[in-house]
Amino acid sequence: MMYKNKVKLAGLLALAGASLLTGCNNSSKNKELVAATSEKVLAEPQVRVPAEPEWYSNLPADNDVIYATANAVSPDWQMAEKIAMREARVALAQHLEIMVNAMQRGFDEQLTLEGERELLQSNQEVAETVTHTILSGSYVDKKETHLTPENNYRVFVRMALDKDIVRKKYLDELKRYKELETRLRANDAFKELEKRVEDYNKEMQQKAEQMTPGIEKTDDTGS
Repeated sequence: MMYKNKVKLAGLLALAGASLLTGCNNSSKNKELVAATSEKVLAEPQVRVPAEPEWYSNLPADNDVIYATANAVSPDWQMAEKIAMREARVALAQHLEIMVNAMQRGFDEQLTLEGERELLQSNQEVAETVTHTILSGSYVDKKETHLTPENNYRVFVRMALDKDIVRKKYLDELKRYKELETRLRANDAFKELEKRVEDYNKEMQQKAEQMTPGIEKTDDTGS
């Protein structure tokens, strides 16, 4: 009887040991599985946030164009685009003001030395008019739309404005004040401004002619 009990006890201990060994093996396998899964999650992020476009921060070094950038986020991509364009125009206006102030300063120096206080005021009005109205000539140079982790739209915009348009507007406004134009006409800055605008007008005319095929120039000599 005692012998049978010893055999039975030995069998139970062996079974318990096997179960414990099996449990350890399963536990080890589970840990390996968890570790492998964790590494996979770390290697593959659930959300990929796109970087801003390269052109967004690296503005071209262009002497003939003013650039400004902005971005905006909205659940509606059209709204994001409108906000980004508006903010870019605000930034563009700041650069435009610097350019106009530089042109104004050159003429103000002459008028100050000549004691022409009324003409100084007229030149101030010219600068203000140009600054406030010329942004209508700005345009979207670059644009990209990205999805955010929250599934909103982020729109990146780069606005541009040709400096020759600014110069032309400034000259046109100066010529509205005849006395001011007469007084500044001998100024080297005025001559340079007028020459730049003439070249710009010729360039625009040539582009218009190229875009309108079939028009032949007539011979004014009649031969």
